[in-house]
Amino acid sequence: MRLWYQDVEIIILHDACKGEDIIKECVEHERKKYEPLGKVTKVTIGVDDEGYLTSSAEFTKIPFDRIRRITGYLAYDNKINSAKTEEIKDRISHQL
Repeated sequence: MRLWYQDVEIIILHDACKGEDIIKECVEHERKKYEPLGKVTKVTIGVDDEGYLTSSAEFTKIPFDRIRRITGYLAYDNKINSAKTEEIKDRISHQL
C-alpha cells in the first residue's frame, strides 16, 4: 500500500500496520534518526521474520561546504560563532 503523511511518501509492505498512529510514529522515528543528515522523503514500513515492525527511510542529502573540528567539536563553517571564527584566524598553520 502507498500513501502520504505530510510530505513523506509511505510504503506499507504486507499489511504491516493498519493504524494511522503507528504510521505517524514510524515517520517521526525516521525523521529523528535522519533529519540531521537530510530531509526524509520516503518511509517503508514492514514486518521482520520474528513479527516485529520495522521501518526504513530514504532522504535527500543536505549539501555542505566544509566541516571543521574546532576545540574538539565538529561544526559546519557557516554555523561557527564569532569567538570560534577569531580562534581560526589566530591559529598558526604548520606546513611541511
